[in-house]
Amino acid sequence: MSASSGRAMLEPLSVWERLLEWFLFHFRWVFVVPFLLPLSFAYEKFIFIRNWIVFQLQSAPKAHDRKVALIQKQVREWNQGDKSRKMCTARAGYLTMSFRFPSYKANSTLINTDKLVDILEIDKENMTIRVEPMVNMGQITRFLVPLGYTLPIVPELDDLTVGGMINGCGVEASGKKYGMFQHICVSYELVMADGSLVVASKENKGDADSQGLYYGVPWSHGTLGFLVAATLRIIPCKPFVKLTYMPTNTVEEMQDKLFEESNNRDNEFVEALMFSKDKGVIMKGRFSDGPVDGKVAVNAIGEWHKPWFFTHVEAIGKINKVVTELIPLRDYYHRHSKSIFWEIKEIVPFGNNALFRWLLGWLCPPKIAFLKATTPAILRKLYDRKHVLQDMLVPMDKFIHTLEVFDRDVEIYPLWICPYTQPSCPGMIRQRTGRNILYVDIGAYGITEKSTYDPMETTRRLEEFVRSVNGYQMLYADTYMTRAEFWQMFDSSLYDWLRAKFNCKEAFPDVYDKVCKAAHLGLYPVRLLPMVLVLLVILLWKIPFALLLIYVVYGTILQILKHFYPVSEVLDALTITEEEWSLEKRHENESIVIEGSTADRGSSIYIEITAHKDRNEAHVVLIEQEETFRGTFHAIPDSDDGVINCGPLLVEMRLPFRKWRILFRGILTNSADNRQFICFSGWWRPTSDAQFFYANAGLAPFLLHLRKNKLAFRHNIQLLHKYRKAKLLSQFGQYHTELVIGGKSSERTYRGLRERRPLGFGCSEQQMQVYLDDGNRLQYKIVDEEGGIRVEHGIFCKASNDVRAIRIEEEDRPMDCESPRVMQIKCSRDTDFPLRKERQLQEFSLLRGDGMKVDAKLVEVVYGLSKGVALFKTIRTTTQTAEILHLDSLPEYHCSAMEKTLHVLPFTHRACRDKQMGGGKGANLSRLLSVTNKFSVPNGVVITTAAYEAHLQANPSLKKLISQLNSLCQEDSFYDDLCGRISAEFLSSHISNELIDQVLEILHSDDDSKRYAVRSSAVGEDGAELSSAGQMDTFLSVQREDIAEKVKLCWASNFGRHVITYRRNYAQQINTSMAVVVQEMVSDGVAGVLFTADPVRSDPSKLIINALEGSGEQIVSGEKTPQQIEVNRIARLVVKPENCCLSAQEIDKLTEVGQFLEGLFGKPQDIEFVMKKDRLFIVQSRDVTTFNRETNFEMMTEFNNSSLTEKEAYTTANVGEVIPFPLSPFEAEACSLFMFYDKLIISQASRQTTNTVPVHFASAITTFYRRIFFD
Repeated sequence: MSASSGRAMLEPLSVWERLLEWFLFHFRWVFVVPFLLPLSFAYEKFIFIRNWIVFQLQSAPKAHDRKVALIQKQVREWNQGDKSRKMCTARAGYLTMSFRFPSYKANSTLINTDKLVDILEIDKENMTIRVEPMVNMGQITRFLVPLGYTLPIVPELDDLTVGGMINGCGVEASGKKYGMFQHICVSYELVMADGSLVVASKENKGDADSQGLYYGVPWSHGTLGFLVAATLRIIPCKPFVKLTYMPTNTVEEMQDKLFEESNNRDNEFVEALMFSKDKGVIMKGRFSDGPVDGKVAVNAIGEWHKPWFFTHVEAIGKINKVVTELIPLRDYYHRHSKSIFWEIKEIVPFGNNALFRWLLGWLCPPKIAFLKATTPAILRKLYDRKHVLQDMLVPMDKFIHTLEVFDRDVEIYPLWICPYTQPSCPGMIRQRTGRNILYVDIGAYGITEKSTYDPMETTRRLEEFVRSVNGYQMLYADTYMTRAEFWQMFDSSLYDWLRAKFNCKEAFPDVYDKVCKAAHLGLYPVRLLPMVLVLLVILLWKIPFALLLIYVVYGTILQILKHFYPVSEVLDALTITEEEWSLEKRHENESIVIEGSTADRGSSIYIEITAHKDRNEAHVVLIEQEETFRGTFHAIPDSDDGVINCGPLLVEMRLPFRKWRILFRGILTNSADNRQFICFSGWWRPTSDAQFFYANAGLAPFLLHLRKNKLAFRHNIQLLHKYRKAKLLSQFGQYHTELVIGGKSSERTYRGLRERRPLGFGCSEQQMQVYLDDGNRLQYKIVDEEGGIRVEHGIFCKASNDVRAIRIEEEDRPMDCESPRVMQIKCSRDTDFPLRKERQLQEFSLLRGDGMKVDAKLVEVVYGLSKGVALFKTIRTTTQTAEILHLDSLPEYHCSAMEKTLHVLPFTHRACRDKQMGGGKGANLSRLLSVTNKFSVPNGVVITTAAYEAHLQANPSLKKLISQLNSLCQEDSFYDDLCGRISAEFLSSHISNELIDQVLEILHSDDDSKRYAVRSSAVGEDGAELSSAGQMDTFLSVQREDIAEKVKLCWASNFGRHVITYRRNYAQQINTSMAVVVQEMVSDGVAGVLFTADPVRSDPSKLIINALEGSGEQIVSGEKTPQQIEVNRIARLVVKPENCCLSAQEIDKLTEVGQFLEGLFGKPQDIEFVMKKDRLFIVQSRDVTTFNRETNFEMMTEFNNSSLTEKEAYTTANVGEVIPFPLSPFEAEACSLFMFYDKLIISQASRQTTNTVPVHFASAITTFYRRIFFD
């Protein structure tokens, strides 16, 4: 590059240009605020809606293939035509995050890649997400964070794209742990110069081209091919970041603390801001679940009215104290977006003013693309004279020296300081030390006031310094290096090899030609006349005119927003928030109550679950035709917080506050102490929005106490705070279920209340819940606190969904069901209304494990012409003690990194209990061995999944064949042939002698007469939902010299044609790892399978034994027909055939062991056993997979919406002709397009009534049995 090209920008400014410079720098906000901010806001909403629709329709994966094919077609057309013009993307220059305008595009062949804007898929098992290159960081975090995942590195600005971070580079506060953005990438998909599609991955160790591309693409700026997709790592995350601010007063202190915190493994995030040569603030962060006891405050910095983040940090630096706060995760990730780091202060100088933030902060920030698109050439010329935008990456030990250089040459503050780890790997970065080196990114952004600043000379001095310390310059900024200097800073060896290998030299420009300053001196065509006219008007009227302009423009905008407001309101109503997911998960020390009655008052249900730290306790009460059935159950909490599994009761959250699955399949006892098998299964749906019960309480419930204790200020405030912040959630709803009693099935619809409340809330409590036939509902509570404090509050939820506070006079005590006959309900805005009690329907009592007793009465009530059921309930302490069962458990174990390298494990090794190491069968056998009780487990070992993976690595041809199983849209013959080739390849491969020697050594196999069972143990086999029983091969009576051959056959059976079909049909992972169990044989006995619940009828009252003289494997595989023995748990009867192969004592022993294992694993068990000479051997125990499966009724009614009452009238109108067939499950889902229409209609209609839009349920459009109806 010649010096003249840079010097041309430094010619003296004319008077006209100086005048324009002054106006443009000081009054650009006049154009930005009234025009660009609303435009940016509207564009963001449009993109959000577009992405939401694409996500709901799940059309992105299919559309991706079409987009890639179109790009390939364009590239092939270029190959067939004139190649004089090299290829580059057609993306407009103003759409990039850089402030440069690429002039080289004018002389290039433009390939349209702008449609690659979608998230394609998330793989939770492999912890990856596949995206297209134009997907930005805001889009990814909006998708991942609600699911509990995140990218390890999330660059701060919302609009930064995946493609930009890969083809360029990306650094963030978590870089000290994960490196650069390129280091979290698993693979890239590129369209090469010849139009072919190539996948570049470092895992393809046998493919040098693929590995080379993987390391060569970062920093190449699209000069090796067109990136069309990328697979990125994801990690689990928590909803908050606990951020600690540590002010520093010297640059030496900054360096020492920065180095210390960067090497602290507990820190997830480390960054700093320097506000002067000496003063700065270091920020370190860790993932957090949220506030605990209010010790650390929550600061939602992403809210529109909050100050700019850098000013918040600066304020903390001034008080010079360490401060810690909790920040919502997405707010933290995009902390610099609102102020575009601190660039916004140059554009909207008053943007951090509190008044501006509250009034217009929700419109910020302006899109960088729009700022660039509306920047005239003269303004860009002026910006180039004073504007600095540079990121320099230098080793941490050069930090102080680098800061001195920045202060001397540019003197811009704040400076962004971000440490990151630079690993040793191939690529354009010269880091070949074989170890990780800690670097730091120093970012300078803004207008410099330094009089000696010269854009070219100053930048060249910085570049020379960075080269001298083995650092790097980020290439999005202006680069004034010569070509020789550029390749002195970067390593061209791999890059040049790839360019030659894939014929890129004639197809794509060189990376230097794309990033050097000379490539960006062109002018982007922007009309200057409108800007000049605006500035001339400002010259005449200045600020008054500007204010008038803002008033006129915003008046118009507000009117438009007012007209289209329902769309925004509807989108908010459809969005399931992170808080909703969090609130609906299981929380310790919480009670969940679900109750309801049928419209004819003939049946009622009451379920109360108390969640303790180490157990779930469930009380189930069913009242059917005046007969009461009840039961109490205990279980160890499930690892999934969205599922409450309590013995025979399963309560599963599908969508928070919108859909719950409730299943009970167990034994209840009636009032005559007779036990009965009862099953009910169905869906709970809301008929009201969820709300915090005391949210609209005001001061009325506390007035009596406040008047008596006027001077107890602190106590009064604490009381108010306790109730207003209490997470006591109430929501009315409908439980639509199929009820089976005594083999007779009937359909029931229970309407009532679902409530969540913390345990220990008050000393005692009285409650009343009412659900009337006309859709009116109410709830009332009287809570007694210590010291005689009483708090009363109630809510009245009208059929129109308007919610109002109510109260009941003291003489109308809710729990008194006899008198008064009529209760006067006083509403805050309506006239009083009487609720008359007709007759008591039923009553029951519960004794909870936390020492509380629940007394409940069901009463028929009447209001006007409507009838309903009221539940009167008292919760109080009691001297009675509830029976608390001792719960044994077998917690899952997860291997350490060292244990994951072991190839052979005895059953006694703890690592064998990890299903990822020992597979399903091996892990269960290891767990059984640790709890032997009146049974034995034959000695054995597990050849782990690590040994399986090592075998594949040693046989690359075999691994390549297996990888072909992931091919889509293939004919059956393809898989038939491929499975046969994989099996043949396994059999021809060689197992290492060392592996077999380890097996025989652990088995102590010195006796030639010993025989062994060699059994498959795949990951995912013997699971709770799908067992894969009998799918893969088992070999019995194997001699020790044949073990190696049988192990290979077991591995090969993992890819049998029937196994692959089974996995494809049940949406399981096809290429799953395989362990192998080698176990001593127990022969000459009675073998069989014991089911602790009838697997056909899913009846836990019956225990089924299938047995024969031989091996249990013959039963599982269906080779022989066994004898069947049925044990009735309720009647304690045994039904067995004549000449039964098991004695009565052996059956009793099997029954006892089966019930013990069922309690231990927490679910009905499928147990393989061998009985030999009165000694019981257990050779496998797995969950019965059919027990919690959805019934036909559930599958038919899953997408039914709730109805407020039994008197609703629905019509198909003309939708019966437009959509004559049942909807697919996706179309009928709650968040589908129909839900959008429902909210839109209600939002318009509600303006004439309550002016509220229901969030959690549908009102106008509903589905029944997957068909659309209108209310």
